[in-house]
Amino acid sequence: MSSVKFIIGNTYTQLPISRAEWDKTATHRKIHDWTLYVDILSTSSNGADLVKMVEFNLGASFEPPKFISHCPVKTSTTAGTGESRWRFQTRQCTYGQSNAEIIIIGRGGTKIRREFRVRCSEGGAQCDVDTFVEHYPYRTLTPVPMADVEFGIGLQSLPNVPHSISNDALNEFINMINGHACGRHRGGTWKVIRNSSSPTTGEIFELVSPSILRGETGLREVQRVMLALGSVPILKADPSLGIHVRVKVDELSLAQLKNVCQNFIKYESAMDLFMHPYRLTNKHCRSNKLSVAKDIMSHTTDAKYLHEKIAACISVLELSYLVSPSAYYKLHLEYQPFECQTTFVFRQHPSTYERDKIDNWIRFCVAFVNNSARFRPPSYLTRTISEDELFDMMMMYAAKDRYLRDVYRGQIQQQRLQEQQEQARQREEARQREQTRQREEARRREQARQQQQQQHEDERHRQQQEQQHRQQREQQEEQQQQMPASTANNVQDHYQILGILRTASASEIKRAFHKMALKYHPDKNSAEDAAEMFRRVKLAYEVLGRE
Repeated sequence: MSSVKFIIGNTYTQLPISRAEWDKTATHRKIHDWTLYVDILSTSSNGADLVKMVEFNLGASFEPPKFISHCPVKTSTTAGTGESRWRFQTRQCTYGQSNAEIIIIGRGGTKIRREFRVRCSEGGAQCDVDTFVEHYPYRTLTPVPMADVEFGIGLQSLPNVPHSISNDALNEFINMINGHACGRHRGGTWKVIRNSSSPTTGEIFELVSPSILRGETGLREVQRVMLALGSVPILKADPSLGIHVRVKVDELSLAQLKNVCQNFIKYESAMDLFMHPYRLTNKHCRSNKLSVAKDIMSHTTDAKYLHEKIAACISVLELSYLVSPSAYYKLHLEYQPFECQTTFVFRQHPSTYERDKIDNWIRFCVAFVNNSARFRPPSYLTRTISEDELFDMMMMYAAKDRYLRDVYRGQIQQQRLQEQQEQARQREEARQREQTRQREEARRREQARQQQQQQHEDERHRQQQEQQHRQQREQQEEQQQQMPASTANNVQDHYQILGILRTASASEIKRAFHKMALKYHPDKNSAEDAAEMFRRVKLAYEVLGRE
């Protein structure tokens, strides 16, 4: 069991006679402009969500006698407590005071009734704080009933789809004709036509609804068609393709058309929050805000400037050229003066065959146009606000549907979660790439270190070898220097003996040997001399033989 505090009251403004309209009998001027309201007191929208809707029963003199408010708007915040007022309301103009029966209906089905007399005097009236108690469990919010407005849709398809649509999907529900032969024409049947506005290569087709769809009845027909299309496995959606929702506005005045355009410019970025990112950069659904600001070098998006520029248009044709110079904008104001047809075409939603998504988008487009045209002219933003706050404002003031608010809020959260996951994935990939780069860099540094170490080892080994060779040479030189004179003489004598053996006669050889013997052994006897000579001759012959 949950409860919430509320206040019932009315505001009041007296209109000048010149501005007051006549009543339906044309006998009285409706100079009393008042708003009857139920303010829910809560620190957040969750408290207001305890109430499903508020009915204002004003009596048989009003047309219609009952007005229903489905979506509250935030009006003020009490300083200190942080408590806000979430207002369910109806605005009326009368020529006298009125009595009203107010029924507050909770999310679980609990109802309470309160009587209130509208005070048509300065300051209006306000009751004391009351309490609403919901005795039953919450029920899921349901969509606000669609306004009785004519609309149509165009669903772009891939090249391999039209044959399946024509032959398999819709035979039990509708009488589809093949638009390839008959081209574009108005009629009461669904048709498939060629579409050249898609950025995708190849031939693209568009499933177009009849132009006579209206309100909830027309929406149910769309649901049946989408249910049939859902049974065709070949159908595939593509974010490069789109859904075109057409809302007929032939009966709206120029001022009302301006209201719709001003609201769209105001809330364009809020709608972008629940669109596929591809659609935001698609050249076939460009920004209307930038179109209005196209004559400014900096493409200013100053809210006041854009608001006043739209308000300055003096014809539907001028408004159409300002907001959407061509069909390839998110919101296309299609004006055909010779056929007396004016249509708003919403083009930014990506193509899909999901019935709920199409249903919700049609509801949003129709509600956005209908509420923007019917209620008081929008104001421009005077301060910078967050994306989430702008989204909440759009759903309160333009769409006026808390069911759609929750649906698209959940979609935004899901997209943000996906973006966070994608960013986390990219960060993880970047981290892994960095780790791989660091490992590769470490491997290269280790290889370079090992190569440098090997070079040092090779250089050290080479130096050691050079040192060994140098030491060996030095040792050899030192040994040669330290060789005894007798050894040197022996070598010299060997070569002298060789010369004698080559050229001298036997007597000369004998005398030479004797001379050598006396040289080495002057004090030895002849036997020893002869032995020594024999050894030297033998050595000389051996040397001579090697040479």
